[in-house]
Amino acid sequence: MNILDNPVSIFANYNSPNHPKTVTIRQFLTSKKYLSEVERIRAANDKAERDRLKATLPAITPSGVFSYRAADALVKHSGLICLDIDYKGNEAIGNFFELKEQLVKIDNVAFCIKSVSDKGYAAGIPIAYTERHGQHFDALKRVFWQRFGLIVDKSCRDVSRLRGYSYDEDVYLNDNAKVFTLYDEPKKTASNYVQRSLTSYTQQNDSLQASLKIIQDSNEGERHNALLKAARLAGGYIAAGLLDEAHAANQLENEFGRREFDSRYKPAKTIRDGIAYGKLEPIRERETAIKNPATLGYPKEWNDPVPVGYMLKPVEHTPQSLGLIKAATPPLTEQDLMNLRSMTQ
Repeated sequence: MNILDNPVSIFANYNSPNHPKTVTIRQFLTSKKYLSEVERIRAANDKAERDRLKATLPAITPSGVFSYRAADALVKHSGLICLDIDYKGNEAIGNFFELKEQLVKIDNVAFCIKSVSDKGYAAGIPIAYTERHGQHFDALKRVFWQRFGLIVDKSCRDVSRLRGYSYDEDVYLNDNAKVFTLYDEPKKTASNYVQRSLTSYTQQNDSLQASLKIIQDSNEGERHNALLKAARLAGGYIAAGLLDEAHAANQLENEFGRREFDSRYKPAKTIRDGIAYGKLEPIRERETAIKNPATLGYPKEWNDPVPVGYMLKPVEHTPQSLGLIKAATPPLTEQDLMNLRSMTQ
């Protein structure tokens, strides 16, 4: 079966993590059922109104079939990762709104479609090892930055990440997309989680601890709301790839269980609902499009050839976007930046 005909879960809207049905990726990408709603969203000038309308549209989990919209509820992986490439964060790309013409030249891209806001793209890429979903994403994120200068939304690392309905009359579908085989091994670093006591935390800014502290500080009569709030906060970190979902859910339930509660109350459900809601609003680390001139171009250690036919137009970077001192126009070109590097080495 072609990967575009693999089943995935479809949810009624962004706020409904329960009762998913199944649809194929191809069916979802080519459907015109909600075209009028998409046109309303693209015509709306108010961002809050666009977001409200967007949340009412159905959405799929491109990476598989789920019994519930959560990473630990995956039934079967679709064999595909969906990457979100938004204009926000990629403002330095001079030809961003023609970028689709270049993305479709990459052999690994199985589909490419404009976002519902018309200010971004979604690109689906088949992966070799579904059990290494996160590691494949890490490699894709690295490759898109190192080779193309593009920032990919890191919340796409979440296997249960949603892709909302959009319509693109020129949606790109490639039944012969090559499977992406690269993956990054996890870095061997110390654990992000510290040993905690019942009443104190040594790192107040730690994402998991911040969620747990909401429960700890709650009073009798407000524990349900506190648990929901804590789970929602954790969901934001999970969506941003900063927190493991299964670990967070387990720790939240353990913390809640430190005090007595009505046996009829189901904290696990509250946690699932809160995480699902929080994942709609990823808590992102601030990331600039251009970190410094040394990160531009093709690194010497990257020896693979550029995909056949890929011709990204030269990107124009203003001195201000690079954090350089104020200078006169015209904007710097990629060659100018290479010259800057040689002058400083």
